[in-house]
Amino acid sequence: MPIPETPQQYTQRILSNVGDADPWEVLASTPARLRQLVDGRTQHDLQRRSAPDRWSVREILAHLADCEVVAGWRLRSILASSGTALQAFDQNRWAEVFKYPETSADRTYRGRWGPWCTLGDAGRGPVESTDMALAWASRPRRRVPRPHVRAVFRWRTVRRGHAWG
Repeated sequence: MPIPETPQQYTQRILSNVGDADPWEVLASTPARLRQLVDGRTQHDLQRRSAPDRWSVREILAHLADCEVVAGWRLRSILASSGTALQAFDQNRWAEVFKYPETSADRTYRGRWGPWCTLGDAGRGPVESTDMALAWASRPRRRVPRPHVRAVFRWRTVRRGHAWG
């Protein structure tokens, strides 16, 4: 199957989702925004697919939660080790193995995002944690190569676009 877009095109498309908004604010507000979007919806609404080859809301929420786990690991890897290869994952295989279609939206929210949401104002914890790590890594006496720090700044902006995509 041909790849529909290059990595650069993907990045540009995801970044366009943020628009003029502050990327950190987008990430911080994402859990509450997602909760607002699914509250009051029936299970039928959440499991319905717009087409056979498209994911339901339930599956998308499970995927976003897993993306946060993956992104957190990648961020820590970039900051901790020079020359780290970023591990890819097969989203369709994860959806199958972790049974995305059977995952309730409420359980995904409470189970996967619950700790994230309780760290502070609308998920401020990870945002502040990443800011502290970047500040630490940016100091001249640290041994974190500058490209690593730049990659993390770029990553956090792309993640914010993905959150609103």
